[in-house]
Amino acid sequence: LRAARLLGFRATAKALAKLHTRSSIGGEGWLSVLFFATATHPSLELRTRSLALRSPADDRPALDCPESRTRLHSRVASAALLIWLSLLLCAWCVEHFTPLPMLGGVPLLAAAAAPTAVAFLAVRGDLSRRNRQLGQSLKLWRWAGGVLAVGAVVVNLQWGHALREVEAFALWIAAALLFLILIVSSTLGNRTRLLNDVRLAIQQQDLQHVLELAEAHPRQAQRNPLVRHNVALAAGLTGDRSFGIEELKQLRIEQPKQRISAVLLAAFYLEEGSPAEALEIARELEAELPDDSTPHILAARALHQMQRLDEAWAEVQRAFEVDERGLGAGAIAAHIAFDQQDLPRARQLIEETLEREPGDPHTLLVQSHLSLSTQTIDEARTAVETALRTVADNPFLVITREAAVLRERFEALVPGATDIEF
Repeated sequence: LRAARLLGFRATAKALAKLHTRSSIGGEGWLSVLFFATATHPSLELRTRSLALRSPADDRPALDCPESRTRLHSRVASAALLIWLSLLLCAWCVEHFTPLPMLGGVPLLAAAAAPTAVAFLAVRGDLSRRNRQLGQSLKLWRWAGGVLAVGAVVVNLQWGHALREVEAFALWIAAALLFLILIVSSTLGNRTRLLNDVRLAIQQQDLQHVLELAEAHPRQAQRNPLVRHNVALAAGLTGDRSFGIEELKQLRIEQPKQRISAVLLAAFYLEEGSPAEALEIARELEAELPDDSTPHILAARALHQMQRLDEAWAEVQRAFEVDERGLGAGAIAAHIAFDQQDLPRARQLIEETLEREPGDPHTLLVQSHLSLSTQTIDEARTAVETALRTVADNPFLVITREAAVLRERFEALVPGATDIEF
């Protein structure tokens, strides 16, 4: 509420919508409802309605969610609070009024474990998709080990006095060993110091340092597929696109389950104007990642670049079927509609996409094309410069080809109008 008063209620509502859209917790389904009922912060529906009720009339955010769903979130959250209080009362009653007071910790354990279990189930879909792209598994044995370790601690705390000293000591040793194994496996699993340094450089947007790290530790870099992937990314984004493509092609052969490298390879092919190669990779990924919208979006972009617009539109629809959030699909849908000269539909798709993904660079590029087609040059200038600046400011965007097309079109109308470089 404090942020809304400073930034504006509509702006705050849009920022919240963007955060929730990018979240691994979807907005639909009972798992989403249960997660927000047990989480430390309320759902987007409750937050938006709360802002709307407190906002002035001239800055009131739109309420797209039905009131019935908002009531559902509120009632389930209230029910979760009542259940939590009931478990506390149950634990107290067991401890004071039953012959087995040591069982009083069971309700408390249930109250503590339930939110974590719900959160894991809610994000499991996104985790599975991400891990399949990385060629990794969820490592369920780690979860099982964690449960056993916590169980050993609880048994000792609750029933330790009823056990012999040797048995209690053995349980403590078992719990300590399990925790140690979990920590070591998480540290060494696929993480080397070099990989951590590379990831840190990526987070700091220091792509040149990524290349320097690989040059300083060539053997370690070659042994770690994720390091090689990040080095290919850095090389491709800093100008050595041919090296990036060759390295990603090699990774596709040597590490076929590391599908994130195939995704990046297809994106680089699109940047190089090779949509046929990108489409071939996208078709392979569609079979390997059936519940991931990314391959369909890549296929749509490739088909759009080949001017096979009807087929591209069909791929966009498949992307929405796989992931109803449609992250990344709205922009290409709007671009297809624009190229088909269906300007009203393009405008509608742009508005819907920016509502879901505020500030999405690809959508801003399409919006700029639409502005150049429907507005005066002076009116369109702001949209064009905003879109080009957004692309230029993000070194990880692999859509500079589309940005260059927009810049060329703008400069053909107004020579020397912009000096923004990518």
